[in-house]
Amino acid sequence: MAARLKVLGMEHLIIERSDEIGDIWKKRYEYLSLHFPHWPDALPYFNYPQHWPTYTPAQKQGLYMKWYASALELNVWTKSEIVNAEQDAEGKWTVVINKEGKETRMLHPKQLIIATSLCGVPSTPAVPGMADFQGVIRHSSAHKSARDFVGKKVCVVGTSSSGFDTAYECARLGIDVTLLQRSPTYVMSLTHSVPRMLGAYAPDENGHLPDLEVQDRLMFSTPVGPGEELARRTAKVLEDLDRPLLEALNARGLRTWRGQRDTGNFTLGQTRNGGFYFDAGACEEIINGNIKVEPGFIEKFTEDKVILNGGREKEFDLVVFATGFTNTIDSIRATLGEKIASQCGPIWGIDEEGEYKTAYRETGVPNMWIMVGFLPMTRYASKLLALRLEALKEGISPPPYKV
Repeated sequence: MAARLKVLGMEHLIIERSDEIGDIWKKRYEYLSLHFPHWPDALPYFNYPQHWPTYTPAQKQGLYMKWYASALELNVWTKSEIVNAEQDAEGKWTVVINKEGKETRMLHPKQLIIATSLCGVPSTPAVPGMADFQGVIRHSSAHKSARDFVGKKVCVVGTSSSGFDTAYECARLGIDVTLLQRSPTYVMSLTHSVPRMLGAYAPDENGHLPDLEVQDRLMFSTPVGPGEELARRTAKVLEDLDRPLLEALNARGLRTWRGQRDTGNFTLGQTRNGGFYFDAGACEEIINGNIKVEPGFIEKFTEDKVILNGGREKEFDLVVFATGFTNTIDSIRATLGEKIASQCGPIWGIDEEGEYKTAYRETGVPNMWIMVGFLPMTRYASKLLALRLEALKEGISPPPYKV
């Protein structure tokens, strides 16, 4: 977004809590990589190197983000955060920044853009006995590596992407790992899903990528209604192609389905932003028995036991809750305070007109905007939002469309 604004000649400032741009990727769990090829993921004006790994490791993605900010000379304050934000009756902002823990700065931006991701805060269920448990309990967002648990037993709660990734890491280290599944998961092989979902972004035989702006317009111009029907057809095709994989997973106790309204990851992404897995390696470990699958949920902890529903007693040294995050509004509340958060409309999901709620449009708070979504979406929508902000600056933006 900052790059888009800079190209339009608009002043910008990024406030980043981490020590460096890209730390949000570099400091996550050790085996994390993007589950899709990098072809559609480049940020505006700065493609990935041609020989970049197809499935980008998190460490390299972090480096790419750092290079991006440096190459485009974006205005960034790292090690900094908002400590207070207020608006007057006319919608003018006063934002107080703790800059590097050394000084306090007061700013008066015309517009405030929240780009703290679709995730709110880690969501960990409150299970009786957690305080008494002698093992380790952590949320997947706090999990960096399972190396300290080689030779021990690990339970991963949740079967969306981070749950599969964490279990896969354990299996690769030879750890006795169990994946605890409460709800079915939509699973796709990369072999069949990538060419059907992202094939238009793929490089040609000479390694040349297509025009990303053209492909973005094609991808994001499809209305939700027809898009859902297309997704339903694609999900059926993928299910038929992946049937041997899915049947082998089912035989090991992993429950799969075709997603909400049989649309695969399409509706799941628009509502839950989870509940699906592009197979990055964990499926083979489940099929081979290196990742065990248990149905249900944790009912309670004792000092040395984990009690699953139905009274099943298990012993684990580490329990990782890969149970997702709350809504973005909680991140806004933590950053800007309850008064501003309470004015925001619902974030994410699809409204009655088939549009994403609140993202890249009026939020309910004057002069505040929210950027969320996956990388191609942010690249496409950031251009539209930047043009909108330029039009507002010039006084030529029409009033927003209302039903």
